[in-house]
Amino acid sequence: MFKVKIMHKCKWCENLVEKVSEKEKLCDYCRFEIFNLAKSRLRVISESYNIIKESSNLETIISRRKIMIDYLNEFIKYEQKGIEVYSISINDAINSTNFESNKRILELLTLKFEKSIQKINKSKTIKSKQNNASKFVKEAMIIKDNYFSFAENFDLCTQTAEELIKIVLSSN
Repeated sequence: MFKVKIMHKCKWCENLVEKVSEKEKLCDYCRFEIFNLAKSRLRVISESYNIIKESSNLETIISRRKIMIDYLNEFIKYEQKGIEVYSISINDAINSTNFESNKRILELLTLKFEKSIQKINKSKTIKSKQNNASKFVKEAMIIKDNYFSFAENFDLCTQTAEELIKIVLSSN
């Protein structure tokens, strides 16, 4: 009697193997490699997320957002083959990253605004008031034009930045 071996195709490497994981349909090698990569990347993504939420440094927020998005983008190729790496879709994770970093950048801009208004109000001369207002407007324009990423709150963030700029300009 002949014994027939049933072979299965790995979703990722497409090799024929005797067994694949039930949920992901991956061979043992691919499952190990993909999920070890996901685990190590998740640690950095989580650290970056926490840094974004707590940092006061715009450059740090931007660099951590970039790291998160670069790492998340590595997993799009798996999703395209139907392999769920994380419990949230990669696109949703990227959108969430942009949303949270925009939110934090707007918080920092609002703090700069409040400090600038205080400086303007405490200024003794018109020239000093104008200089303080000008400094804030330049910083706010750079932030508005370069730091916000496309996310659900993009328009809100840029509009708020524009409103803060208008308030400072009118405070002169």
